[in-house]
Amino acid sequence: MMMKKAVLALALSGAAAYEARARMEADVSKFSSANWVVGERVGVDETMELTFWLQHNKADVADFHDLLMELSTPGSAKYGKWLSREEVKAKLSPSREAMDVVVDFAIAEMGARDIHITKDGAAIKVSV
Repeated sequence: MMMKKAVLALALSGAAAYEARARMEADVSKFSSANWVVGERVGVDETMELTFWLQHNKADVADFHDLLMELSTPGSAKYGKWLSREEVKAKLSPSREAMDVVVDFAIAEMGARDIHITKDGAAIKVSV
C-alpha cells in the first residue's frame, strides 16, 4: 500500500512538469483506479524503485511472428530450427538508443541511481 501511495505521489508531483514533454502511445489512456488513493508526498530522504518498460517495435514483432509460424509449420524449410535465447533477444530487444533515452532521462530529470537494464532490455529499473 505504501508503494502505491509513493508511486502515485511521484506521478502527481511530476506530471505537470513533464506533461509537455511526456509522450504516450496513441492507444494508451492515463491510468486511474478507484483502488488507488492520493496520499502524502514522498519524503526527500525516501528511496523509490521504479521500472520503465520499453515497447517493442511493431514491425519487429510482426516479423518475429512470421518467423515463428515458419519454424512451427511442417513442410517449411525452417521447420523445427528453433532460436536460441540470444537470437530471440537480438530480434525483439528495444534499440540501444531507446534504452539510452530512458536512462538519460532518469538520471538527468529524476536523479536516478542504481540503474539496471534487464537481460532482454525490455525493462529498466532505477532507484530515485
